[in-house]
Amino acid sequence: MSQRSSMRSIAKARLQAMGVPHVNRVMGLGLSNSKNRKMQRTSQGRKQLANIQKKHIPVWRRVTTGSLAREGFKAQMGIGKKRRFRVAQ
Repeated sequence: MSQRSSMRSIAKARLQAMGVPHVNRVMGLGLSNSKNRKMQRTSQGRKQLANIQKKHIPVWRRVTTGSLAREGFKAQMGIGKKRRFRVAQ
């Protein structure tokens, strides 16, 4: 198992512990593969895609090292009271 896939599996476990519905849907960037391919074709599309990637950090990164890391760790370890989290897509 590579380092990236192990980090994603940790993020999935944390999201499930946090009570996020549809974990696999939330894990992505919210961009379909066909839309991504269309944006890669032109230079303007590549610039727009880069801006989207800068603004919207993937949820698995936020849960492991970003803004949701502390809450995700507490939920995974069962520390504190149980809360249901909603992650904006």
